[in-house]
Amino acid sequence: MAFAIVGSFLSVYKVCSFRLYHSLYRQILSQERCSATPSEYNRAEQTISFEPNIYSSKKGADYLNSLFIKRHRKVLWKSSNQIALVCMALTVILLIISYLCPSKMQSVLSKWSPSFLFFMMYLVNRGGNFTEVLYMNCDYSLLNYNFFKKADLVFKLFIIRLRELIKINILPALSIGMGLGVIMYANGIGKVTDYILWILLTTCLSAFSSIHYLLMYYLLQPYTSGTKVKSGDYRILEIAPFFIFLRIIKIKTSSIFLGVISIEMCVLYYFIAIFGVRKYSTDTFRQRV
Repeated sequence: MAFAIVGSFLSVYKVCSFRLYHSLYRQILSQERCSATPSEYNRAEQTISFEPNIYSSKKGADYLNSLFIKRHRKVLWKSSNQIALVCMALTVILLIISYLCPSKMQSVLSKWSPSFLFFMMYLVNRGGNFTEVLYMNCDYSLLNYNFFKKADLVFKLFIIRLRELIKINILPALSIGMGLGVIMYANGIGKVTDYILWILLTTCLSAFSSIHYLLMYYLLQPYTSGTKVKSGDYRILEIAPFFIFLRIIKIKTSSIFLGVISIEMCVLYYFIAIFGVRKYSTDTFRQRV
């Protein structure tokens, strides 16, 4: 009996004094989380540019983000450029239709409401694609290290990444806003102030959706190692704006009112995101098993 007690104390002492515990449990947990299929890893590797001349003169978090954007420019900007090109092509097609059938086109456009822009900007936003690539090819590995979870670095990276995501989404937004203005002008609908407000509205709504996706990513972190979404809350919050914007579409109101509301909504949500990331992200921004 005495021998068992002494042996148990020695075992506890050996476990507590073992210095390689942290490095070993990182390796074990990393192996447990590695549930991505080979096809998913191959798809992830195909999105990365391995050109040796990619470099950055920036420092710290800016350096990390700069390299990530440069090495993933093809996948991050591809869909954004494609959407912008489609919007430009649709603008040309609608201008041709306006020239050939002006009365019918004016009849259709007269029923259009600026509130449709809320729904359109939600559909073209690339926030989900951005966070998926960000996790699979960057954060999945770095979240194994404690330095990457420090509050200052997490918040700084959030601001930097938000800026990049807004840049990616701004191109389709401007294409839609400017294309809409050109079509309306060609058909004699609206005023110059309306055209300006539509461009401003699409820009603000694009920024709002960008903030929404990145905030969900930091506060819920829904991805597993294979970029499968495991968070039910994330799914609910992802589709919530869809139903809200469907209701907004039914509202008939002026461009000025919608422009003011969108700006206020975007600014308010930005400060909510800053507060949420500062206060909670160190606990929520982690790997899922």
